[in-house]
Amino acid sequence: GYRVLAAESGPHGLRLVQHQEADLILVDILMPRISGLELIHLFRMTRPACKIISISGESVERHYLDTAKSLGAHNTLKKPVSLQELLDAVSSQLK
Repeated sequence: GYRVLAAESGPHGLRLVQHQEADLILVDILMPRISGLELIHLFRMTRPACKIISISGESVERHYLDTAKSLGAHNTLKKPVSLQELLDAVSSQLK
């Protein structure tokens, strides 16, 4: 029941959000050209009402998720993420 837009890179995601309304943004921490942490900072400035869920993988990257939270991510998920876990996080943020 959600309308989803996908971006293959940080710059593409930034352009999408500049030209489309979004209620929620899923941000991977490690992306080409612009990191997810940079995007979270930019989205907080340009779309302050938009919810952000940050996702990252390796356990050594756990500090990235903590940093994402401190930059304004509303929730963080550690990969691998099950479909149900993702849907629960999305639903929780869009209440």
